[in-house]
Amino acid sequence: MDDHNFSVRLTEESKENYQQIKTYLISEFGVQVFNFFSEKFLGSLSLISVNPHLFPVFDKAKNIHKAVIRKEVSIFYEINEKENEVIILSIFDNRKDTPDF
Repeated sequence: MDDHNFSVRLTEESKENYQQIKTYLISEFGVQVFNFFSEKFLGSLSLISVNPHLFPVFDKAKNIHKAVIRKEVSIFYEINEKENEVIILSIFDNRKDTPDF
């Protein structure tokens, strides 16, 4: 592994997930709660970019990792070592069923 950070790329699905969470949090709890979530989310992406192996493997066969950023929300991602990239597959509400990859 190189000494520099991995790039982080969000899939279209993960971008949609983020927008859904944003809409929900603002409508139900207000902008301050969303801002708090957003800070936690960006902090998690930063940790993942520095050390993508920090969070546990969720699906070993597909090399998918799971980072719980709050008890209600997890980030699922895969690591592309060859491209020095982390791909965010889904930002998932843990109160729902497990995502299907």
